Amino acid sequence: MTSAQIREIAETKAADMTGASIDDMMRSIEGTARSMGLVVEG
Repeated sequence: MTSAQIREIAETKAADMTGASIDDMMRSIEGTARSMGLVVEG
């Protein structure tokens, strides 16, 4: 996954993830992706 893809997911999920900035959501999504075995680039 690229950072751009993660940002797109974060922006899509923003309504569901209250109280967090886009950067915080991106870090959370990156962690979830890594735990699923995906490689995060960039």
